[in-house]
Amino acid sequence: MGLLDSVGFVGQQLCKVNAQIAVQQIIMQEVLNKRKNEMIDIISRMEMSSLPKLLSTCPMLIDVVFPSSSSLYIDPSVLKGMLRVEASHCLGIPERENALDWLKIYIDECAQGN
Repeated sequence: MGLLDSVGFVGQQLCKVNAQIAVQQIIMQEVLNKRKNEMIDIISRMEMSSLPKLLSTCPMLIDVVFPSSSSLYIDPSVLKGMLRVEASHCLGIPERENALDWLKIYIDECAQGN
C-alpha cells in the first residue's frame, strides 16, 4: 500500500484540485499520527524550558521561534536536489519509477504559480 493509499487516496490520480487535501492528509499521518509520542515529549520539554511562558510574555518572539510559511522561502531547485529514491524501492513498479519525475514537475509548476 502506497502513501497516498494509506491516507485515503486509493486509486485516485493526484492533481492540482486534490493536491492540497492530499498534502494535509499526508502531513497529518506522517507528522502527527505517527509521531504522537514524540510530539507529546516536545510539548512537555517546551513547558519544562518555560518557552510558553516566554512567548506569552514576549509575543514578538513567536515569529522568530516559529516562523510563518509566508516568511519562509524554499528554493525549488534546492528542494529538487534533495529528493532521492533508492532504486530498490522502484524496480518493476512503474508508478514509483515515475513518481520522482512527477514530483519534480509538480514543484516547478508550484514555483511558477500554475
